[in-house]
Amino acid sequence: MNQPQVPSHPPKWLPPTMWAIFTIILLVTLTLSFQTGTATKALEKPLVSQVTNTMTTLPSEEAILTITYYIRQIGRALLFFLLGLTGSWSIHLTFHKITARNRFLGTALMLFIISYFTEKMKIFIPGRHYSFPECLESFLFGILGCICITFLLYHLRRIASRPPESNINKTAPGSTK
Repeated sequence: MNQPQVPSHPPKWLPPTMWAIFTIILLVTLTLSFQTGTATKALEKPLVSQVTNTMTTLPSEEAILTITYYIRQIGRALLFFLLGLTGSWSIHLTFHKITARNRFLGTALMLFIISYFTEKMKIFIPGRHYSFPECLESFLFGILGCICITFLLYHLRRIASRPPESNINKTAPGSTK
């Protein structure tokens, strides 16, 4: 059984496509990060009211605020995970001649700069505040995405570099099959 051959170099369209996806996710992250507090609440209100209207007893205003806070945190974590995933993959594809350690350090630096910038710029937005712990949370979710794609690419390269197993499914000499 022949293993599929994995090309040594990715198709020429893949790195620009990954950078485009990364840029779109970055723009969504920046747009959501730089909204005012009232704009953020207005964006969340339809979702939260739809969820709370399905409950038999309506939650208190404090409970609704807690729900919206956790929705924002999950969304931010997901966006930074996707930034880490696509950013790391883009860097792996674009700078494949650089050592893996330097690609990882470059990705980590890029993710920290993005997380710090998006958090620090909130001091200029009415109704928002700077929080270094949230900056670190964003960075860690980005690094988690980076680690996931790095392990996946490493595993795929190991599978592709294995020698084909030529003795599987062969019949023994003299057998009638």
